[in-house]
Amino acid sequence: FAFWALFNPGEEIILFEPFYTNYATMALLAGVDVKPIPCDARSGYHLPPVEAIERAVGARTKGILLCAPSNPTGTAYTAAEVDAICELAKRRDLW
Repeated sequence: FAFWALFNPGEEIILFEPFYTNYATMALLAGVDVKPIPCDARSGYHLPPVEAIERAVGARTKGILLCAPSNPTGTAYTAAEVDAICELAKRRDLW
């Protein structure tokens, strides 16, 4: 239900792949587009560099969905990864 409260139809969120499939389903039902960013299995599905994530942020991007630990991989992100996402969200005014 958070998708309806936070986003408007036509806006976009970033999801890290692989992700729990219901995230995309809920976004679709709310009219929110998903911009997937792949996480590499060779890194244990840790997040890509924050610079790569920031390049994916566009004018319609309104949020980043970060599930920690990751579902379905179980990856526990480092404090540095989470801090980088939080700083990016603050800097770009994202949920």
